[in-house]
Amino acid sequence: MRRYLFRSLVVAVFCLFLSLSVFAGCDEQPGVRLYRVIYTAGQAAEKKDRAKALELLEKFQQDHPDQHHYLLFANLANSYAAEGKYQQALGAYQKALKQCSTDVTLWQNQASVAWALKRYQLAADSLQHVWNLQPSDELLFNLALARMHTGEKQSALKLLEEVLDRTASTEYMDRVDTFIGLCLELDQFNRALASLDRWQERLEGQARFWYLRAIVHVRSNNHVKAAACLEVFSTFAPLKNTDKRLLADLLLQSSAPLRAAVLYEEMLKNKPGDKDLLEQLVIAYRVGVRPRQALKAVKKLIKVSKTAQSLRDKGDICFQLERYEEAYNAYADLARIGDKSGSTYLYQAYSALRLKRHQDARRALQKALKYKKQRKEARRILAWLNAVQHKP
Repeated sequence: MRRYLFRSLVVAVFCLFLSLSVFAGCDEQPGVRLYRVIYTAGQAAEKKDRAKALELLEKFQQDHPDQHHYLLFANLANSYAAEGKYQQALGAYQKALKQCSTDVTLWQNQASVAWALKRYQLAADSLQHVWNLQPSDELLFNLALARMHTGEKQSALKLLEEVLDRTASTEYMDRVDTFIGLCLELDQFNRALASLDRWQERLEGQARFWYLRAIVHVRSNNHVKAAACLEVFSTFAPLKNTDKRLLADLLLQSSAPLRAAVLYEEMLKNKPGDKDLLEQLVIAYRVGVRPRQALKAVKKLIKVSKTAQSLRDKGDICFQLERYEEAYNAYADLARIGDKSGSTYLYQAYSALRLKRHQDARRALQKALKYKKQRKEARRILAWLNAVQHKP
């Protein structure tokens, strides 16, 4: 099958939001001075004066080096992160978590800055801590994305399948896209189709569902089912040219060449000189046993691109239609542009014989004799010609 322009599968964006201040999780209360600094820094942050908030917290840390309360480090980390200082933020989160390892928000925020630093393994491990403390489907999806980035793709696939078995719906098609994309990457076509079967009742009203099914069938070389799914997809909205081309090529491969030809003709209305579409149209009409339409298409093709294949097609089609003069000329053109295969000369001779031009046939046969595969047939016809010419 020719190359297909596949629609890119969307992978959802991993995103965790930083909280500006953290007071949940651990029981130890901050001292009055620390509480006052955290409160003042929070007020500055609310007024968009993040630099001031960070200055207050850093000064407090410098003035009180023995202060190790997790809230100081947590708020320092949030301030660093808000300023885009992710490496410093990560160090502060790690110090906070040493003091308070049961705070969900701390682990989430550490995952976020680790992600920003492309430290995907740390991000995944941090999210795993969040999951252990407070599981949710949204979190499980993010954890799966993190596992994908660490190269743990089988683990990620299992997590995605788990969350989608509960949440697959038209609202979460981005998650379905991500799962199918990973299945395709890992060549797990049966798993993808089995999952789509389970979710069909919830997703079949969504056009994207049918497109994804089609793509999986394409990748597993089931052209008939791929075409059927694309035809369902086309009922939701008119096909884009890339999808129409995909459907046409699938129909051609699915023993439905005349349905494919209809689509090629539609696309050629907008791109009348498209060489690739014209080549496919010729194939479709020839496979569909429509030689007159095939000849019309190949003549258009030759005007765009005179190649050995297009001339050979023209010669073969004209011979089939008993248009022997045109066939002879097409094979002659084919020989002139450099295709000097024995079969070209042999068919040129056949055409000449049908036109009762024995001398032209003889010249072509003499050339065919140079080729081992055609030599026996050329000798047979030459012997027949000699016998005919010497008949009394």
